[in-house]
Amino acid sequence: MTLKPPRSLVLILLAAPGLVSPLAAQETAASPCAASALAVRGVADAGIDFARLLELSGSVPPVRSWTLVRPSDVRGDPLCGGSGLWQRRLGRVRPAGPTIELLPVTALVHRNSAYPRLDHDGALWTGRGLSSAVSFGTQLDWGRLSATFAPMLAYQDNADFPTRPVRVSTLSPWAYMGHPGRIDWPQRFGDEPFTTIDPGQSQVSLRFGGFAMGYGSENVWWGPAQRYPLVMGAGAPGVPGLFLGTHRPVDVGVGDVEWELTWGVAQESDFFDYHPDNDRRLLAGFIVVFRPDPAPGLSLGLTRTFMSTLSPDGTAWSDFLLSPYRPGQQNPDGEHADDRKFSVFARWALPDAGFEAYIEWGRENPWTDAGDFFRQPDHSRALMAGFQKVFTGDRRWVRLRGEGVVLRGADTFRAGRAAQTWYTHSQVRQGHTHRGQLLGGLVGPGSDAQFLGGDLFHENGRVGVFIERVRYDDDAYYVQFAPYYGHHGQDVELSAGLSQLHFVGPFDLSWAATLSSRHRRNFIEMDGQSWGDLQSELPHERNVALRLTVTWRPDV
Repeated sequence: MTLKPPRSLVLILLAAPGLVSPLAAQETAASPCAASALAVRGVADAGIDFARLLELSGSVPPVRSWTLVRPSDVRGDPLCGGSGLWQRRLGRVRPAGPTIELLPVTALVHRNSAYPRLDHDGALWTGRGLSSAVSFGTQLDWGRLSATFAPMLAYQDNADFPTRPVRVSTLSPWAYMGHPGRIDWPQRFGDEPFTTIDPGQSQVSLRFGGFAMGYGSENVWWGPAQRYPLVMGAGAPGVPGLFLGTHRPVDVGVGDVEWELTWGVAQESDFFDYHPDNDRRLLAGFIVVFRPDPAPGLSLGLTRTFMSTLSPDGTAWSDFLLSPYRPGQQNPDGEHADDRKFSVFARWALPDAGFEAYIEWGRENPWTDAGDFFRQPDHSRALMAGFQKVFTGDRRWVRLRGEGVVLRGADTFRAGRAAQTWYTHSQVRQGHTHRGQLLGGLVGPGSDAQFLGGDLFHENGRVGVFIERVRYDDDAYYVQFAPYYGHHGQDVELSAGLSQLHFVGPFDLSWAATLSSRHRRNFIEMDGQSWGDLQSELPHERNVALRLTVTWRPDV
């Protein structure tokens, strides 16, 4: 809802032939597109998902690489010349001059029947039982100044379920035991219901040309993944901090570039250890994306993150801003005193074919020298790859997509090299987390996963199905249990789900149901005995996850 100045609503996506009625085409044809804006709630919002699909279909000109996504930037994308599909949902023309707008208000309820199953929900932790959240906000645009206040309020029932016993005196009884003392990823957030008040997708920034600098707690999404981001995603609360970079692609003559530098402070959860001196960590990093003119649709990029423990006595500004980029000491296995991640990625979108493919490869620690890289480039590596295909038609689109990720360690330990698992660290003991949730892919350290889904988009919403297989934390299994249980004891989950999104007036109503079957979750009750007759006694759980979301869009 625009409070100043009042304007009539107009449509921002122009009609493609055969997809909308002649009346809708006339309305969209008269709509200016240079000032249009998306109304989105976060980086996992359905509007962002469909905006990426619009570009892939060729319905709108390519605006960005979709490998560096910050919600406040996407809200300013000019989406013009596009399809009438979802046109009243994606955005509105932004009036000239200072404005204060109401952002969409979203209420979410999620229930897991047996054990936690997480999604890209930011600060919300969906344990067993009922979890709910409300997000809302306002956005101010005044010349070069942009400010968003978009908090999330959440309640987590946190009902009881079996967990693996913790036998380390310095760790919380709820700590994850796959890598004891190397990752702050609690099995359960205590034994009582709790409430979360989080700043959510809030930010304040100054923009000049194609550049922006500011402070915020937004979730940012790095890399081309849609489900399993290697480095930065929306599975944890956004890390509050400073950012400096582009808010839209900048032309450099031979192509365009997007980049961002960021510095934030990640917090430990209340369910990891009992050492208050290591509760805060500096998270710094950068991402650079280049789209060359000679290869339309191709995006090439790299990311780099640094995480180090902050002193409880405070940190000088020079150390805060510069220390992550200085050379660090490595042990013989290549592990730094701080947690350093590196990845490179490529995405190639072909609008003429309605198809994109993408890949990302990373290392938990850099190589010690050139010889180390050529001998063992797979040491501490992670790999993600995926595709998306859209079939456009008269008033309906069909989207097929698939994605896979491998986060388990390589076989370099066979040569006597210590295993290093993605997201964990021996010295930055909380690993790649913030407040007990993973900053990257939700499947966690040492895992591999595959996802395949299909969606039908129509004028009134979307219907989708998916299947997913996850094998959790192979690295922990091979170290702790494989000698006893062989190929029978791995933690494996198979899931299938249905979802629907339906537009009713100014409301978006969506529901999702997921049935999961998981064997030997977190290796509970596996005590290191020989396999013998234990196969039928080890835990096998079935979880039903039900989710209902209602979003009110004030400008519809």
